Amino acid sequence: MMRIVFTYSFAALLASAALAAPPDARSDGAIVAAVQHEFLAPFAEWRAEHSKFSRAAMPPSEMRVRLLSEPHQDAEGAEFVPFAVDTRRVDGEWQAAQMTGCVYVTSSAVYVKRGGGFRAAADYFALRDTNPNTSVCVSPTGK
Repeated sequence: MMRIVFTYSFAALLASAALAAPPDARSDGAIVAAVQHEFLAPFAEWRAEHSKFSRAAMPPSEMRVRLLSEPHQDAEGAEFVPFAVDTRRVDGEWQAAQMTGCVYVTSSAVYVKRGGGFRAAADYFALRDTNPNTSVCVSPTGK
């Protein structure tokens, strides 16, 4: 009897999942996933290429993404959500906002602040310095 109830419960769960709406591009999960895919995964690969015997600081053992506020609009009317990446070294405390940036809601384009401006996530790892984009991640109201 218990097996039949479990089977029907599992079937009902699968049916409700199949009828569920697809993930919204504006959802927090979709925005965090964009940051993880476009920036954190390439960042981890980039850091792994450095020698363990280098004098450079060891990479963080953990990173997490926090959304800082609701969506804002830039001067062209495109919506973006600011984020921060917190880091933690082995057995250490979380260091808040070690990297910041924004994600554009409709395109999932990720920009990370480096130096005096924002750079596309792919340009963050460029060997030569690229010019920062001064028009992204900034709302006309200054937020």
